[in-house]
Formats: sequence, C-alpha cells, structure tokens
Amino acid sequence: MPKAETEVEVEPDVRSADELSSWSFIDRLPETDEMLALLKSLPPVHDIEAADYAEFVLPLTQDQNFGSKQEKDYHAVTKLYMTVAGRVKMLNDAAERHAWKVEEDWDVVEDESPRVLRMKISIRGRGDAAENVSPTAGPGVIYGTRLGVSRLKGGDNAWEKAETAARGRAIAAFGFGVLPGSGIASLEETQDALSGPRPQNGEQKQKRPRQELIADVHTKIETLRQLRGQDAEELDQRLQEYIKDRLGVAVTIEAGKGLDLSKLKDGNLLLLEGQVDSKIRQERQDQSEI
Repeated sequence: MPKAETEVEVEPDVRSADELSSWSFIDRLPETDEMLALLKSLPPVHDIEAADYAEFVLPLTQDQNFGSKQEKDYHAVTKLYMTVAGRVKMLNDAAERHAWKVEEDWDVVEDESPRVLRMKISIRGRGDAAENVSPTAGPGVIYGTRLGVSRLKGGDNAWEKAETAARGRAIAAFGFGVLPGSGIASLEETQDALSGPRPQNGEQKQKRPRQELIADVHTKIETLRQLRGQDAEELDQRLQEYIKDRLGVAVTIEAGKGLDLSKLKDGNLLLLEGQVDSKIRQERQDQSEI
C-alpha cells in the first residue's frame, strides 16, 4: 500500500458574527441539548434521522478571523462535525431498512499532483425501494453512485487517513451526515487538516485537484436536492440548461450518476460550484424563516 496523507484547506471565516448560522458557537462550547435540538431540526435523509446518531457528532473549535487582513479580529468558533463512523452507520442502517446493496471501490489518480485517492460507493436496490427508479424496474438496479476524493502525500498512517476521508465524502454525497456549518467535511478530515502544517505568509493556497473539485460539485448538488426535496432528474435537467445557457457547454446526464461534468474547465466548475452554493444558502435561509 502506498503511504499517503490527506489535506483539507481550512480558510478563515471573515463574515460578521451576525451572518454565522445557529450551527456556529462563538467563544463558547455548545450544550448537549443545543446540539441535539439542532440535529432534530434536520430533515431525514432516506428515512434516517441525524438525531439518532448524535453520539457520532462532536464539536470542533478553531480560530476564525472576523476582521480584515489588516485589522484581524480572531474568535474561537465551534462547529459540529459528524465522524466517518457515524456516516458509515447511517448508510448501513439505511441499506438494511431499504434492502440496499452497497458496493465500494477505489482507485488512485496518478496524473494529479499530489495524487488523489478516489473512493466510489454505489447503491443497488430493488426497484420498489430505489429512489428515482421506476417501480417496475427489476432487482439489482443501480440507482446511486457517488465519489469521494482525498489527496495523497507521504506520512505515517497517511493511506488510512486518505481512505477514511474519501469514504466519508462519498457517503456525505448521498446526504448522510452533512451538517450545516461543517458540510461534507468529516470530523477526522478536519482534525487532520488542523493538525497539519499551515501555509506561511505569502504562500499560495493549494489548488484542488480536478477530481476533487468535480466530486465537491456533485456533493453540493446532492445537498441542494436534499434541501429542496427535489427529484434528482429534475434538478439535473435544470442545471444542465444552466450550464449550456450560461457556461456554453453541453453536458450529458448519466443514469445513476447525474451530470457528467468532465467537459467543464476548472474555471467553469468553480462558477457552477458558486451558483449551487448560493442556492444552498438561499434555501437554508428560506427554511429557517418558516
């Protein structure tokens, strides 16, 4: 097995305190009842309630800048993160409930620098149990495939770290264990990033590998779909039209996989990611006002 390690970029949050969601705790730690109340407010994902997995949710604190680059104003901000073990249990419990068969595979993208570990998780199920699949479909229909990726570098226990992070991201792409504030990042992934070396002044932020960028966009599309309770095919078609009209690229929709974003250049992928991010923020704001 190659030795590797995963790295996640953690950026300072320069927003004002008023703009932070109720999922962030500034200069204090959350109480247990606060954490449980927030988890209970989340909609179920494939009939799985996040609050039932509260034991896998832990607070993590990091300093964030609320000021400018010239006049810094740091505060300790605590957010809630789901462990990868929690996400795995959520997926396994959903698989048992819906008679799913979960398949896992991985490969290493050698032409990226640093190399990328790519984890693929697919769900097969009976036609009558599968979302977005016709009730007349036969058994063994594959109706969900998601990717999770993590960067590979040398270091002790690095391969295990990368594998854990990629698995957590792939499961999160189905909507399991995605918490407002921390999003698709798992507790282990973020802890590893915070314990690693920080960039020095003047260093450029490392560019996300292309496969990681594509996987992140797919994950955020799924997050938006979950928030809206929208049919995956309907959302993919709307995004397909947006990509063609605004970005000038014709993309296809692959059965069970969603939009094929491989034709988009990195700049277009970032524009699409920003558009989806804005829709997610708007959807969460609208739901919080209800």
